[in-house]
Amino acid sequence: MELQIQPENGKARIVGATPEAIESALREMDTLRFIICSDDSGRYMQDNGKVLEYGENVEGQDTKLYRASTGSVRLHGARPAFLSFLEGTDEWRDLYPWQDVSGELPTVWGQRLRIAAVVAVILAVLWLFWLLRKLGV
Repeated sequence: MELQIQPENGKARIVGATPEAIESALREMDTLRFIICSDDSGRYMQDNGKVLEYGENVEGQDTKLYRASTGSVRLHGARPAFLSFLEGTDEWRDLYPWQDVSGELPTVWGQRLRIAAVVAVILAVLWLFWLLRKLGV
């Protein structure tokens, strides 16, 4: 597992995810933009100091995203969830009420449609330039 630590200003640091690294990052949360703990399967847990989220980002599938109840996280802290996630246990799932917020993310098909729309616009502009040049305008 790895831990990405993004300060408010500066480059992100990626370090090995250890209990010590997670605890240190959480203590620095006031000066960080976010921290993300991720595994090789595309699962991750992230905290930006306001919102704790868990996601599953499996290639070729829509990303699943769950958000913990803010009040519960602030009461108990994000530490137990991160440590449970790091250990590979599912205890973090029962620490807070989680809400499925996957609908707030763009879907794989939505992303593909946006890419197709951008390509279509670029092709239309190129065709228009070609046509105007051919007409001598």
